This record gives sequence, C-alpha cells and structure tokens, in this order.
Amino acid sequence: SMPKPYEADYETIEWISSHPEVASVDMNGVIKTDALGEAEITVKYTNRFGVSKTANSIVICTETPDNSGVSDIRANNWFAYSKGHSIVVDNSLIGETYFIFNTQGMVLGEKVSDNQRFTFDVNQAGVYIIRSGSKSVKVICK
Repeated sequence: SMPKPYEADYETIEWISSHPEVASVDMNGVIKTDALGEAEITVKYTNRFGVSKTANSIVICTETPDNSGVSDIRANNWFAYSKGHSIVVDNSLIGETYFIFNTQGMVLGEKVSDNQRFTFDVNQAGVYIIRSGSKSVKVICK
C-alpha cells in the first residue's frame, strides 16, 4: 500500500484505481494485480472540514519470476505546509532525501525521511522551498 498521512487527521479515506482491471485496490489500500499494464492508484483524504488532499502512485504490473505481479511503483506525491515556524512534510517516501532552501537558493538543511511525516524547524517567518527528487514545493511561514 502507499504511504499515507496519519489517519487520525482525516475523516474519510478513499482509494481509487484508474484501471481496476490491471490493479485493484481495497478500502485499506492493499493493491491486487489482475493483468499486465499500468494503473494509477489515488488515495483521497478528507478532513472534518471537507478539505481534501490526494496522493498518487503509478503501479506497473508485469510478469515477475515470483508471480507477485507488481514490478514497480512510482510515487512522488508528498506535500508540505507551514505550522507555526516549522514546515511539515507529509506523505513522504521513507528513505528519500528532502532538502530545504531559502529563496536565494541556499540549502538550509536536509533530512532523510524515516517517517511519513516529519518537520523542518525554521524558527522564523519567510518563504522556503522543499525539494525531493524532481518535485519542489514552496511554503510560506508567517
């Protein structure tokens, strides 16, 4: 299953497959492969205020020696937001490196994710860029 934000923060969690004939997903996020091909698995989290966040992964199903079906999963749908003078990175991929930059392009820090949610403490208001792989997110701390 895909990494997900802490469930306590959300009232509803919905799992969707773009091609259920290739890969289906149950209400717990368990993916079952049914045919060769590619499917996008989306999880939609909605909090008690009706605000939703989504995360996507591409599941590639091919024949494998152990007949497990899934040969590759690509996910790059983490998100970041400010919380006081901290930046929270949520839905992170464990083992991936995340960098924080100021608006002048200076690296202020880096963390290798060992949890789906972690925090960069910036201790001052400002605009920051969080980057992992090819994805960047701008976060404003007030």
